[in-house]
Amino acid sequence: MLLELVTFAILQKYGFYKTVSIQSPTSQLIDILNRAGQKVDLFARTKQSRDYVRNKGNTSIGICQHHGFLTSDAVTLHNVQMWNIAEANCRKVKETEDILGKKLVVMIPAYNEEETIGAVIREIPRSIDGFDEIDVIVTNDGSVDRTKEVALKAGAALVVSHRRNRGLAATFRTGLKFAIKRGADVIVNTDADLQYDQRQIPDLVSPIIIGNADMVLGSRFKGWIEHMPRRKRMGNMLATRVTRILSGFNVSDAQSGFRAFNREVAEFLRVTSTKTYVQETIIRPARKGFRIVEIPITFRKRSGESRLIKSIWGYAFHVLPELVTCYIDTFRPTSK
Repeated sequence: MLLELVTFAILQKYGFYKTVSIQSPTSQLIDILNRAGQKVDLFARTKQSRDYVRNKGNTSIGICQHHGFLTSDAVTLHNVQMWNIAEANCRKVKETEDILGKKLVVMIPAYNEEETIGAVIREIPRSIDGFDEIDVIVTNDGSVDRTKEVALKAGAALVVSHRRNRGLAATFRTGLKFAIKRGADVIVNTDADLQYDQRQIPDLVSPIIIGNADMVLGSRFKGWIEHMPRRKRMGNMLATRVTRILSGFNVSDAQSGFRAFNREVAEFLRVTSTKTYVQETIIRPARKGFRIVEIPITFRKRSGESRLIKSIWGYAFHVLPELVTCYIDTFRPTSK
């Protein structure tokens, strides 16, 4: 009985369980850990408690190791005498705090996309491992059609509208600002034209969730492209080559708008370009030392012309000088 009460008190104190019904010690501990859905690291920081664990810690260590929770230095709940030591030395694993209970925000820049924005939002998964909340934010860049109404009806949590069309870079900055304000731990940026497959968002965020990356780029050229006009493909290859040189990162698709990044990267990013965000938001994080990876993605054929970038060559003419400016700017001292 004392063991049961100690188990309940400690796990309740550290926020893993609110109300329990007393069962046998073994089944109670397993039930709490399973129903909490979190990994708990109960370990001893002092030599005294570690020695006590080695002498007394068979039952609880065996239970928790079976579930992948504890190391050999885990604090046992075997005896009520451990109460003071356990209270002083138990804590949550840092990895648990990094992985579980996170909020994902998917932000979508849109300009006159009433025909596709609804389908994009409905395709976004609403349950992804590692997140307990998923929000969709649409940045409506001065659309004159029903983009806002369709987005809200499809399930967008928020639509932020520019009074006039301000361009892709400004639209990205607005979306990023509101995603951070809404408490995003991870942010996914995607397009409103239905060319990216939103069902690949779990693949996009997975390297961040498991701690292998700070930023993930969806690469069309490593994946499958249904259709891309030749002049656009050439423009993408040129911009990618320049970005690769300036960033030092061997990027294969610098123009992809389908990407994810953690909150640290989001708060670090500065977009000074007047045209776009895609290259600058690779150059700055890469040169700062953030971990960037690419994954292959699907790219569908677009119906109609791009409403955000009208001319790929006019776009390149304006963007290339801005990329050089961005590169020079990365030599100025900043904090990560």
